[in-house]
Amino acid sequence: MKAQLPLTALEAMQSGSWKGTDLIRLSNPLSRPSAREVANAYTFLKPAIVDSPSKVPSGYYLTDAFIYLDKLLKCKLFKPSDNVTRVDLAAHEAVRLKKCIQSLRFLWRSSPAEAQDPRVADLKRYLQDSPQKRRPHRADVSRLCLGFYSLTCPFMTLWAEFKNTRACTSDSGCWGFPALSWHLSGFAVASFAAFTCANGGW
Repeated sequence: MKAQLPLTALEAMQSGSWKGTDLIRLSNPLSRPSAREVANAYTFLKPAIVDSPSKVPSGYYLTDAFIYLDKLLKCKLFKPSDNVTRVDLAAHEAVRLKKCIQSLRFLWRSSPAEAQDPRVADLKRYLQDSPQKRRPHRADVSRLCLGFYSLTCPFMTLWAEFKNTRACTSDSGCWGFPALSWHLSGFAVASFAAFTCANGGW
């Protein structure tokens, strides 16, 4: 970030004339930053997205970056007061920078290359898609099916053999075993359906 700071700002800090101000200015901190506000934050956005091109960094990470930048500038970047510490000021800027990164990624998804402001267009060149979670391979699903089959097969076989003995002469007089068999087979089907749905189907 230090290399991206304007020379006039660095000279003001070194001379002691820097009074401290918001580094990233947003008209409404609660709404999504506009394309112009994103462009105005170019100095701090570029090193952040070059470091994390495929995701939005956490607020804690960005806060640490601003604290480190303040140390590089010999604690002349932030001007704390009695009620506001350097960490508070760093966190304040980190929240705004994170919102700008989120807005930039929104603009990039809408139009990956084009932008009215050349600074926004330059920032878009560094962005990448977010890493996708691995979906289960068909071989994984096949192993799961075999696992369910091996789980239920012994119980079904035992039930079939039990029905052929003298201890059981009808489906209604087997001391609850039909219900047990039904629940076990139903568990296998329900578990397989839940796994398939949770992973986006086939």
